[in-house]
Amino acid sequence: FGNIVPSDAAESNQVHGALLKLTVEDFGKLAGMEHQYECREIRVEVYASDYPLTDPADDDVSAEANTNSANTTTSFIRAFAFVSPRQFETKNERLAPSDRYLGLIRKGARDMELCPDYCTWLEGLLTIPENCRGSEYYDVKGVD
Repeated sequence: FGNIVPSDAAESNQVHGALLKLTVEDFGKLAGMEHQYECREIRVEVYASDYPLTDPADDDVSAEANTNSANTTTSFIRAFAFVSPRQFETKNERLAPSDRYLGLIRKGARDMELCPDYCTWLEGLLTIPENCRGSEYYDVKGVD
């Protein structure tokens, strides 16, 4: 299933998504459902159209803004992401996602109005029918 991993491929070296502000209770529920993932703090670059994200007086949000040489402001926020530990990653890192799974990601990307280029990239990814996942989808790296 989905994961955030470094990539050498220029066309896939980004992850786009939605930032959700959860209550402690809701975060606990999500963490319980995603028990096979680790929660990691990440630094997220925010779309310019989405900044400012919140009231600057909100103590729960830690944001920063940088202005580059082209006088364009890039905004970042600290967030948490669920990331698969290495031992649960598949040995074959080039497996196609199922139609259903990638369909959910594509729909979410469109509904959240993510970058059009990213949505187009998602549309170009190959998928397999849900019932066609072979044993290679369950062959994980395990503990070294």
